[in-house]
Amino acid sequence: MSVVAVRAEISKGIRDRLKTITDANGYCTNVKEVYFDKIPMGLALRQDKLPAILLIQGVDNVSRTELGGCLIGDWELELQLWHCGNIGDCEMNRFEADVFRAIYANSATAQTNSQYRKIHPKIERMNPDRIIPDLNMMEANRVSIVFFRISYRTQLFDL
Repeated sequence: MSVVAVRAEISKGIRDRLKTITDANGYCTNVKEVYFDKIPMGLALRQDKLPAILLIQGVDNVSRTELGGCLIGDWELELQLWHCGNIGDCEMNRFEADVFRAIYANSATAQTNSQYRKIHPKIERMNPDRIIPDLNMMEANRVSIVFFRISYRTQLFDL
């Protein structure tokens, strides 16, 4: 399986996990949509489509191991968390916390942090890299950006 295919499968797994962020599943946020391969631009993100999450693939630094012909990917994934402009900081912080709970615990209430490994079998590590708080612009949507570093392995001959 190529590194591009692995990244696509991991992205789909993360998208599916993030789609579980709903009130019905016990989260504080009710995510309406998670966009992965077709990212809306501008006015396409209306208030009735929020909150939403955009998955944007970043740089993938691929290296080869000395033994075994494995490729190791060190990939940056950007999650843009979009919400209505009229919400406060506390609600935006809860949105970010819900994203972390969904990825790492796969539950709104579980006290574990290893469930990210079940997103895809090739994931070795998934670490938050940085969080950029939103601009909090007047009369506009609120957007926070969370960057993750995802380490994964695939076989060289699968390219």
